[in-house]
This record gives sequence, structure tokens and C-alpha cells, in this order.
Amino acid sequence: MEYSLGNLAPADFADLNAGAGPTSELSRFTTTVGGARSLQQRFMSEIQGSVTDERDWIRIWRRKIKETITRFNDTYYDFLIKKEGDPEVIQKARQVITRISSGIPSSSRNYFPELGWDISMNDIVENIEADLSLNLLDVKESQKKIIRAYSDTLKELMTLDGQLQEKINKVNQTVDKLQALMTLDTNSETGPLSEAMSSYVSALLKKNDIALDFIHFTAIYKKWLTLYDILQLQRTVSATTLPLCCICATNDVTHAMIPCGHTFCSGCINKQMAICYICRTSIRDRLKLHFP
Repeated sequence: MEYSLGNLAPADFADLNAGAGPTSELSRFTTTVGGARSLQQRFMSEIQGSVTDERDWIRIWRRKIKETITRFNDTYYDFLIKKEGDPEVIQKARQVITRISSGIPSSSRNYFPELGWDISMNDIVENIEADLSLNLLDVKESQKKIIRAYSDTLKELMTLDGQLQEKINKVNQTVDKLQALMTLDTNSETGPLSEAMSSYVSALLKKNDIALDFIHFTAIYKKWLTLYDILQLQRTVSATTLPLCCICATNDVTHAMIPCGHTFCSGCINKQMAICYICRTSIRDRLKLHFP
């Protein structure tokens, strides 16, 4: 006789499965129901996997692009790694490159020798010396000598100019006094006085003769101008286009003297307050220059 659970079940239905007990059967029932859900999800997943996804090409394309970018990032600076070694050495070199390219290094440490790069100038210096048939150390020493010679020549030029001006001023003062004497009334004593004054003036003019000083000044001026032109030639390779002060030959022109208009740097113009370096004109004012 077949029995079933429900309204028509006999009173002793619990004895139908004697020995199994109600607990194990209910537990198996729960497992069975839960397994059905797992089977359903697996079935749906397999169906979905059997259908061609039209977006697969997009995923493949993106993956390939990503792989390309990754290879690019990993090898972009590999040309900087001159040392050939094991992967660990290369990896350390890449870390150094990453630090440099990120702007992290701020110390005086030289990183490129660690990558196998020669940062010395020996080969370049030798090549330039061979091309120009020159010794660069000798050239540098020559430049230093030119700068020192320029400075010494300028000092000598200013000294000679001062001596010339002093002699010219004394002669001018003598002439002014003689003109005053010539306006005096003459008498019996004028003759002897004139002879004495003539001798005095002759001696004074001889003492303040400017011929030798003037010749010496022109020679030193030519020397100074030659050295100045050399320094100006060197300056043509510098970044600035401002004119160079003709006195110190170091700083840029910043001021002009009024009324003559000669230009100098701020340091040199502040040292000369009365007369112009070049034309000896009395200075009335100084003008600050502004270059575009």
C-alpha cells in the first residue's frame, strides 16, 4: 500500500520510514532545494558563456592597448641604462631613472654614472682642441690675462687722463692770471717785471708741457680700446644683448651721464660724480636707462 503525506496520511505516518528519523530527511530536502538554485545559476552561466559576446573585440582591443602602454612605460628609458647586467641591476637602474624623471633628486649626488654614463668632459675637450688646434687651458689663461691687462690698462688710462687734466688746468689758470697782469698800467718797473714774468711763465709752461703725456695717453688709449674690443667679442656669445660698461668691462650699462650722454654701469657711474670718464664734461645729472 502506497502512502503519502497530506490530509489522507495515516495516524502512524511517522513510522513509514522507521530508523531514518524526520530530521535527516528534512535536512536532505533543504540541501536538494538549495542545490537546485546552484544548478540553475550554473546552467544560466553556461548558456551565457556559449553565446558570443559582441563586445569581446572591445575587451581585446583595450587589453592590447593596455599591454602596449605598459611595455612603453617599462622600456621608455631603457636606452639610458648603459650597464648590461642581471635583471636586478636593471631594475635598480630603472628605479634611479624613475627618481630622476620625477624630479625627486635634489642633492649633489651624480646619478648618471650609476647608469653607466660618462659625465666627464675629457673626450669633448680633446675633440675641440684637435678641431681648433688649441689648448683650451691656454685659452682660458689667455682670457684671464686679457681681463687683467684690461683692468690695469684702464687704471693707467685714468691716471694719465688725470695728469693731463691737472696740467691743462694749471696752464689755464696761468693764462687767466697773465691776462689780469696785462691790464695793469705800465711804469718804469714794468720792463724788469715783464722779463721776470716771462721767465716764470716759460718755466711753468715747460713744467706742464703735455706733449709726452698726450702721446703716452693716446698709446694707452689704443691699447685699452683693443682689449675692450676683444672683451666685447667674447660677450657676443652671452645671452644678454645689453651694451657692456666700457670702464669695468664686466657689468651691463645702466645709466647715462647728462649732458654728454656717455653710458656706464651703476657701479662705475657712482664712482665718478664730477666729470665724465670719456669726455671730461662736468656732470649735471645721471639718467637711469631702461632697455626693451
